[in-house]
Parts: sequence; C-alpha cells; structure tokens
Amino acid sequence: MTKCADCNNCKLVEQTNGVNRFYCSHPTAAASVNASARLIAKTERHSKELPVKTSPRWCPIKYQ
Repeated sequence: MTKCADCNNCKLVEQTNGVNRFYCSHPTAAASVNASARLIAKTERHSKELPVKTSPRWCPIKYQ
C-alpha cells in the first residue's frame, strides 16, 4: 500500500487563507479536467502536515 506522504507526486499548495491543500501531480491524475479530482487532502489552518495516512482509492500508483 502506498502513502502519499512518501510519494514524489504529492505537492503542497499553500493558500493565503491558511488552509493548505495537497494535490497529486502524477500525469494520469493531472490529466483530469477537474482540479478537485486530484485533491488529496486539506490541512488544518497553517499546517504543512499531510493529514491522511494512506493514498486515496483513485491513486494511479496504488494498483501498479
């Protein structure tokens, strides 16, 4: 089982309102038109720690 915290495709996007977001930048996930489709998780205010323990079920690396 893969973890997004260990993946090179997991990118932190810092927002000005303090609620940061983690996105998947894998080419298969990035090809999606809907940006929310590649959203992994939102953080608590001003946090930079990924709040999920495992990858989402749509992860393109999970089933390789």
